[in-house]
Amino acid sequence: MLDVINESTGRNFHTANVMRQEVISRRFGTKFLLGLLAKDVKIAADLAEDLRVHAPLCRHGRDLLLRAREFVGADADHSEAVKYWEMLNGVTVTPCSEDEAGGEGPC
Repeated sequence: MLDVINESTGRNFHTANVMRQEVISRRFGTKFLLGLLAKDVKIAADLAEDLRVHAPLCRHGRDLLLRAREFVGADADHSEAVKYWEMLNGVTVTPCSEDEAGGEGPC
C-alpha cells in the first residue's frame, strides 16, 4: 500500500521517509518528540478557534495527537503515535509477508 501511495499524489514526507523506516520497522527513531508535535498542532488549532476559523481537521488532529501523547508519553518519538491508533483499532502495523503480497511484489 505504501508503494502505491508513494507513486501517487499522496506521497509526502511521512509516507516516503517515516512509515517504512520508523513505523513499520518499529524503530521509532525520528528524533522528534510527540510532545512537541502535539504542542505545535494544539497552538495552531487553538489559534484557529480564537480567530473563529472553521478548521475541523486541525481540531481533530490536535485531539488525536493529545490523546496519543497521553497514551505513549510526551517524550516518545512522534512516530510512536501510531501505537495509540493501533490500540484503538486492535491492530499492529507490521510488514506484510510474501503470502499477503500474493507473491507479486511488495504489499
